[in-house]
Amino acid sequence: VTASAFLLFFLMIRRPPRSTLFPYTTLFRSRFGFDPDASGADNVTALQAALDLTGIITVRKPGTYQLDDTITIGSNTSLICSPGVIFQKTGNYSNVLINKGALTRTYNENIIIDGITLSVNSVDNMTDLDVPGLRGHIGFFYIKNLVFKNYKCEDRKSTRLNSSHIPLSRMPSSA
Repeated sequence: VTASAFLLFFLMIRRPPRSTLFPYTTLFRSRFGFDPDASGADNVTALQAALDLTGIITVRKPGTYQLDDTITIGSNTSLICSPGVIFQKTGNYSNVLINKGALTRTYNENIIIDGITLSVNSVDNMTDLDVPGLRGHIGFFYIKNLVFKNYKCEDRKSTRLNSSHIPLSRMPSSA
């Protein structure tokens, strides 16, 4: 084998170069079991396992994915959802998505959330908080370089107005 043939063979079997910001894409629906037909507990386990790998995590299969506990996301991670992907809050817990640094009081950086539709279904537990004082379905504290786009939060079981959708000037006073 000549040196040039060996070099060509070596270049063909090398791993592709990886970005230092987002090292790889994980298509985890089939690999981890994240699926619209799975239980809320199974989906939490699957999504958390994928996010723990960091990189670019993509949910492509449209459908409603039940989640019955909080998901945490760390540094250098992108969570990208295709149109028609809905995360449905099914348990009595505070946050659907929170950065890991909010729990440890350490900074996370370079997080991208794109395309999430969150269905909260009138589940608004504010007594069992992961982070005291944190109110909401998605929360980020101790964060640098957060990109959040194409987000929608809806309440499909209720027609009542959620106070987060009322402009501050129109919020009812607590008499």
